[in-house]
Amino acid sequence: MRVSGGGGVVGFSCAHSAESEFSQIEGELTRKGWVESETGIEGCSVFVKEGGVCLWAMVSCVPVGEGASVVVQCVISED
Repeated sequence: MRVSGGGGVVGFSCAHSAESEFSQIEGELTRKGWVESETGIEGCSVFVKEGGVCLWAMVSCVPVGEGASVVVQCVISED
């Protein structure tokens, strides 16, 4: 796992397929009130939410070998 200094970018790898990992993250964000906007790229979507510290997040899951690489980039509210 890697996290940028400001916490705006998190990357990790996992043993699950990219499709499975994206589906799990997508479901968790949706349950927590995030709204998905598809990018047209498989395994990559933008999620938005009103209120809270993080208002916008892009999730990207790509296959790597038999697992996946996941990158989550978010915009932190300055308020």
